Amino acid sequence: MLHLKSLTSLFDYIFLEGPPLNDFSDSKELAQHVEGVIAIFSAQHIIKQIDREAIGFFKGLNGKFIGAVLNKVELENVNVI
Repeated sequence: MLHLKSLTSLFDYIFLEGPPLNDFSDSKELAQHVEGVIAIFSAQHIIKQIDREAIGFFKGLNGKFIGAVLNKVELENVNVI
């Protein structure tokens, strides 16, 4: 993370992509070193118990959780939401 701190003086925003919370703990470790976290969810999958645990993790980030992105939304289903 030493290199990340040096980059913050050069860039306004730095985006880091981490693996899914369900499979690896790397993203949880990255969350300790960033100012904010954005979750990405797929509209093609149902929410399972392990996803609910990830949502609980987001709630426990003490204000670091910025929001979420819902991807893979099909245009014909937009009016259903």
